[in-house]
This record gives sequence, structure tokens and C-alpha cells, in this order.
Amino acid sequence: MRTAQVSALIFILAGGISLAADYAPGLGEIMSVVQQHHAKLFYAGHAANWDLARYELEELQEDLDDASKARHEFKTLKTPLKDLIPAMTKPQLEKISAAIEKKSKVEFAKSFQALTVSCNSCHHVAEHPFIVIQVPTQPAFPNQRFTK
Repeated sequence: MRTAQVSALIFILAGGISLAADYAPGLGEIMSVVQQHHAKLFYAGHAANWDLARYELEELQEDLDDASKARHEFKTLKTPLKDLIPAMTKPQLEKISAAIEKKSKVEFAKSFQALTVSCNSCHHVAEHPFIVIQVPTQPAFPNQRFTK
């Protein structure tokens, strides 16, 4: 860490400032992290690194839980985010979890594709059809190894 960063961190800790209380990420920021874990989950499963896949699935679920609690409200959305996000993703996440436990690349690929379709369906329901998620086509994280 650079000296300025350390000094800022010491200042924050010493002053009792709570960044968590002062900052609540917006839905867009949360969903950007969801997208990262979606990609990392794919790479881990594709490489049959089941421990990493399980970890990324848990991270993805945590972020989707956070997204469902986001304060953002869509004026025309009939189903609140707290209900919509789990309804659209939970069945697919459970199937991915089962594929990971079975260590089945075939089931993983199939359930991952279904999750991706569900993400896009959710975007349509939330009137954001211009946000289209896809199965990754090229590595986006050159600084992480996904194989064991």
C-alpha cells in the first residue's frame, strides 16, 4: 500500500468513520460485481476447478442478495427487486450448485446457460433489455488462474 493510502486508512480508522454506514452502492455497482462473479464462475466451472466454482457461486449469490436489497426502485416494476431477483435466479443457482457437487462439466454448462438466460429475462422484466449478459467468450481476468 502506498504511504498516502495507509495514512488515509489510519485517519479513517482513528477517526471512527464508518464507510459502510456512509456509502451504499447503487444497483449498477452491485450488478457490475455480479457480472464479474458470473464470468469467474464460468471460467472455474469450465476448467473443472470445483472449489473455485463453489466459491464464485457463493459470491454470486451474496451479490444477488445485495442487489435484491438495493434501494433502487423501478417506477413501473410490478414485482419488487427483493422478490424478483430470487424468483429469477434461485432455481438456476441451485442447478449450478448441484452440477458443481456432481463435478459435471456437462450439467454445469447447461445450468450456467440457463442462469444467463434468467439474468437477461430479469433485465427485460426490469425494463432494461439493453443489458444483455452472455456466456463469456474470452478471459477477462488475465491475472487469475482458473485451473488447479
